[in-house]
Amino acid sequence: MKKLTRFNTIFIVALLTSLYLGIQTGQSQNKPYMEEEITFKNGDVTLGGTLTLPKTKGKHPAVVLISGSGAQNRDSDIVGFKVFKIIAEYLTSKGIAVLRYDDRGVGKSTGKTATSTSSDFADDVIEAVKVLEKRPDINPNQIGLLGHSEGGIVAPNAYVKYPKIAFIISMAGPALPGSDIILAQSKLMMEASKASKEIIDGQLKLSKMIFEAIKTDKGWDEVEKVGEQFMLKYIENLPDAQKAYISDPKAYAKMAIKQQLKPTKSPWYRFFVMHDPRKDLVKTKCPVLGVFGEKDLQVPAKMNEEALNKALATAGNKQVEVKIIKDANHLFQKSNTGAPTEYATLPKGFTADFLPTITDWLLKKVTIVK
Repeated sequence: MKKLTRFNTIFIVALLTSLYLGIQTGQSQNKPYMEEEITFKNGDVTLGGTLTLPKTKGKHPAVVLISGSGAQNRDSDIVGFKVFKIIAEYLTSKGIAVLRYDDRGVGKSTGKTATSTSSDFADDVIEAVKVLEKRPDINPNQIGLLGHSEGGIVAPNAYVKYPKIAFIISMAGPALPGSDIILAQSKLMMEASKASKEIIDGQLKLSKMIFEAIKTDKGWDEVEKVGEQFMLKYIENLPDAQKAYISDPKAYAKMAIKQQLKPTKSPWYRFFVMHDPRKDLVKTKCPVLGVFGEKDLQVPAKMNEEALNKALATAGNKQVEVKIIKDANHLFQKSNTGAPTEYATLPKGFTADFLPTITDWLLKKVTIVK
């Protein structure tokens, strides 16, 4: 991870019950905000992050940022697009403190992402909120969450466990079970890559078999057998120039499917497939903003917008707003197709509508220190 600008620092170490809190503080004359290095604990896991604070004195509202799937650094740096750094600096320039931190096993954080689950990440978030609650420069009654992608699953789970959370922004957050999301995104992305109907149907069949094996812990041998057959069919459909590199298709198919199945047996994947976010959403009473990208192929907008609205209506939550950002992909870049293959080639910034959408909503929910 690229390091943030360094400041003159002061180190403070305090023991608060079982919580260890380490802070580096500083201020830049060239920025409209201050930055602090924050360290906090969840059990035996230590998490390191950055808190950006407005320069005005007083108790500020605050947002904790929650990353999407995979091990992300505190900036949520995806192919050079520093999603969370941009959000943090923009919101803080508007008077809102923002805490972003390295995921487990990344940067200054310990632990392992792959062997943890969304529920574990929710516990990390709660500890982050508790750190902010104890600070004299944060309003303890106006601390909320912004979760991107999987972070949109983590946020309501954290709220259900710790209802003192004041609000939630779900940024392309799934509102349906992981199995539904994986099937939808697989179909959309394969269609975008011009895969044949035979290949698409084969992949969806294999995915459904994997989900069933995860739920029952049975049938893995059959999954491998069908997976090998599917991989052989996939190889057959490759251009001749690519097939020439595969000297033994059967051996390659066997090896490839074993590699692909390995992560599906991880605690994270099992939880993601089986977890239904609606179970938390129907208990979510705080204000919620759902933001989706019109061209998002990873968390398709319409199906998740409908599920989010329905679940929050069941909760009796009247403080709900949902926006679909025109032309936006999963990272809320202005995109052509929405395919993940575009992420690296698009400008490293959001659509014109994204930041104003979340900021305008937030400013109606919190009290800014003048």
